[in-house]
Amino acid sequence: MSIPDDRESSAVRKGLQEFLSSASVNRPRKIEVGAEAPAGWGSLRGSEGATTLYLVPEETGSAMEPVRLVFAKEGETLPLPAGSYTIRHYSVQRTWKGQTWTLSSSGKVGRPVDILSGATSNLDLDTRVHLGLRLKAANDGNVRASVSLTGDDEKGVAVFRGSERIPVVAHLLGDTGTRLAEAPLAYG
Repeated sequence: MSIPDDRESSAVRKGLQEFLSSASVNRPRKIEVGAEAPAGWGSLRGSEGATTLYLVPEETGSAMEPVRLVFAKEGETLPLPAGSYTIRHYSVQRTWKGQTWTLSSSGKVGRPVDILSGATSNLDLDTRVHLGLRLKAANDGNVRASVSLTGDDEKGVAVFRGSERIPVVAHLLGDTGTRLAEAPLAYG
């Protein structure tokens, strides 16, 4: 996708570049394998292979800052300032039958993670995709179905094969296995 090269879009691009390069943008600190742990820090051991986490401090207004952790493989340990965090986003990659699959999830609420000074905590992430179904009788005699896919801590999930989000279709089957209805599920 390209942005038209006219005065209006040029001004928008310039404004966006100035905003992103300003000190007012609160970017998370990125912590990768090999980072040194200063005194008073703890660490977090990854459990799911190639994983990216975005953690925010549980206490608003604390001196702690958001962090982005990048685990390249299962069992890696990354240093992290001691404190209580909430997982706001996670992305887990796995390879299956030669294809890279990514499970990605975000939300305002999330699983708490406590990091103790001088200690290693284990990341306990549930990478299963949970299917939720709600049925509701409508006034017209029909039944309305609501289907949801959630991940760890009931956050919504998106599933990608390569860089493409895979379509998800729900099928309603009768007692003999006959397809009664189907509907695509919308992400977001």
